[in-house]
Amino acid sequence: MIPIKYRLDSTAEEEYIDKALSCIPEHKAIDYSCKLEKLLNKMVQQGRPAAGAILNKAKRFSSQYPDKWCLCEWLVMPYDEIAEIRKYLYELIGLDLEKMNICIENTGCRIMPIKSYHDLRKRRNLLYPTHKRIAGIVSTPVAYDCIYKDFTEFSEFYDDWSRKGINCWITEKTGLKVCPYCNISYTYNRGKRATAQLDHFFPKSEYPILALCFYNLVPCCPACNKIKLDDTEALASPYKDGAFKDLRITWTYNGSQNKYGENNSLAALEEMIEIEIETDDSAEQQNLTKLKIKEAYQQHKDYASEIIKKARVYTNSDAQKLICDIGASMGITPEEVERFYLGNYLDGNDLQKRPLSKMTKDFYQEIVCAKNKQSS
Repeated sequence: MIPIKYRLDSTAEEEYIDKALSCIPEHKAIDYSCKLEKLLNKMVQQGRPAAGAILNKAKRFSSQYPDKWCLCEWLVMPYDEIAEIRKYLYELIGLDLEKMNICIENTGCRIMPIKSYHDLRKRRNLLYPTHKRIAGIVSTPVAYDCIYKDFTEFSEFYDDWSRKGINCWITEKTGLKVCPYCNISYTYNRGKRATAQLDHFFPKSEYPILALCFYNLVPCCPACNKIKLDDTEALASPYKDGAFKDLRITWTYNGSQNKYGENNSLAALEEMIEIEIETDDSAEQQNLTKLKIKEAYQQHKDYASEIIKKARVYTNSDAQKLICDIGASMGITPEEVERFYLGNYLDGNDLQKRPLSKMTKDFYQEIVCAKNKQSS
């Protein structure tokens, strides 16, 4: 619901690389770097330009990390490159799963289609004692097996994150104080303890090769992380450039009272409204559906009704002058009055600082626009 605008600079990149490498034995880091280089070269040969770009940029680490330069670039590659890697792996997995599902369907057995590589691994453990043909099909090696096996340990190395404080470091660096998926729950650190969980946007159960990539780790609240789990649907990452820029939170009136009245009490207004979240982006719609975001927002109608009421009052010129005068008498600057009165940040660059800031901003802007239309 809110983007993560933070990007690693060169100093932070080196700091993150050193932290990540501290979780990987030296000889294995060198081995992984070679394997990544081979994979990227293979992708280049198959006409994947993103792989070539990663290899070219990785050379900047060749002097400082002569045996691990490719791994270093892999750890800090931007989200759009991570998405391209995932797309390649997804297509690689999909081709084999499509063949498997056709073979399963031809057996006549009533078995659900295999949806993902993670699903395939679970099916292989079932053995299918009464369906020997199915057991034979799912045990057939697929092209992704080797890649998965080569980088399975990345998930194990990630388990060292918390002990070494890397999760706290990531949360602090991103500047997030609230969950970017829902913008409801606080996620700031408490000393050396993190209240945020790191969600692997592309799950490590499916893509362990991406388990240590900075821009695949999203600090979020436990509720969103638990609901998302190992979902592999086309969700929207907060790290994507332009994420959620067109998403809008609004409200509608329901029941017999279908419009706002100046004399509506907060309790009445709370009963009247239904909070709506709108976006034309299909991936963002998946976020709203999968993470049950709209359902979560219905629990905050009391706050929503307060914002509607406050914004209606504040857009009245006489009331605004009075509020500003009171603020000035208390040493509150004109720039601070809106935040002081509405109780939240309205600047798009500050939405990560406080819960429900996105809803506050969108509600206020909608009421201001409506007021301006009436005046013109």
